[in-house]
Amino acid sequence: MEKAGNDIRAFIAAIEEAKTVFGKPTIIIAHTIPGKGVPEIESDYHWHGKPPTEAEGKRFLEQIHHA
Repeated sequence: MEKAGNDIRAFIAAIEEAKTVFGKPTIIIAHTIPGKGVPEIESDYHWHGKPPTEAEGKRFLEQIHHA
């Protein structure tokens, strides 16, 4: 199963599928887009591991919820 890592339904489906595999290793590779849904930080790797300020966090969550 190959889907984008930002598709939570596809990710959950991949986990459920992986649970059915026995006797051999299973791996899920999630190709994600950093900051997906927040235009000013989307695909900007400078944000990796950097928490937003409280004001930025509120603004970013608003953008995600209205996407």
